[in-house]
Amino acid sequence: MTFSSSCSQSQREIQLQKKATHELLNDVVFQVVYDQFSAR
Repeated sequence: MTFSSSCSQSQREIQLQKKATHELLNDVVFQVVYDQFSAR
């Protein structure tokens, strides 16, 4: 039981990390595209 709960806990942390990384990537990509667009 303890193992199961700790496992699900880490799963949720992984999901949060993935989400944060994804949003960070989106920000970086948007920034790069915006810079490219403004450079023209």
